[in-house]
Amino acid sequence: MKVNIVMYHYVREFAKSKYPNLKGLEFSKFQNQLDYLEKNFNIITAEHLIAYTKDSSVGMPDKPAMLTFDDGYIDHYQYVYPELKKRKLQGQFFAPVQAITDNIMLEVNLIHLILERSTDPVKLANRTKQILIANGLSPQHVDAEYQRLAVPSRYDGGDVVFVKRVLQRDMPDDIRVKTIHTLFTEYVGKTPHDAAADLYMNVDQISEMVADGMHFGGHGYSHCWLGYQDDETQAFEIRKSREFLGQVGASMDDWIMCYPYGNHNDKTFDMLADLNCAIGLTATPGFADLANEHKFGLSRFDTNDYPQ
Repeated sequence: MKVNIVMYHYVREFAKSKYPNLKGLEFSKFQNQLDYLEKNFNIITAEHLIAYTKDSSVGMPDKPAMLTFDDGYIDHYQYVYPELKKRKLQGQFFAPVQAITDNIMLEVNLIHLILERSTDPVKLANRTKQILIANGLSPQHVDAEYQRLAVPSRYDGGDVVFVKRVLQRDMPDDIRVKTIHTLFTEYVGKTPHDAAADLYMNVDQISEMVADGMHFGGHGYSHCWLGYQDDETQAFEIRKSREFLGQVGASMDDWIMCYPYGNHNDKTFDMLADLNCAIGLTATPGFADLANEHKFGLSRFDTNDYPQ
């Protein structure tokens, strides 16, 4: 059995947004895509998928699909939730704890806003190199990293990929964090705390969605790359994910873990099993193949893989 699990991030009316150049899905295109998905697939609930993974005799409709929304953005409360409710559909939402409870902007979103304000990827990549060198790296090391990382991806050119990778994970943490904050000040011109207030849902909004039938699962505490963490840090991230579900009224048993960046390692699955997790979602493009993929390593399609 294969399930079309669709992954979304930003969904909004971008022209009305404080950050109109963010990369995401325009709300009208989201509505169009829902029309397409409802016509061509049978959209199922998280509870149905969980039940099927435990006992296939519960059955599954032809061409099942599931709608997942990562990172806890205010878009999901303002735009996605009302539209799903109108259509009597369930969405599966995955919010990182720290952003919601402490109003702390995730590093990934600091980078998004830097990129949103940048009109010249080459200039941004060069400025990033300058700051990395000013923070203690040798020019030779930075140039070597640029050559290694500046390779176009499915959605980004080489310079953007370089900026994302060196700011997300591929530099020493102290240098990486200093560089992010210098660029954020230069390009965005406000504090991360102030920007966070524009970006995420709050606990009350999430609790309302849970009470109204939307499904929430875990997405880490700080939205870090789990597979790059030591065992203690990874266990903390997963445990805090589960505890947050109880805080907003969601189930702490048979819950779903969605890995930030789709990243995990050999220890992740054991930790999830110990905490009664039912399913783990990656960011690997493809069908969730329930017969051949591990239940903690299910693939997802991106919204861009479907008509909009």
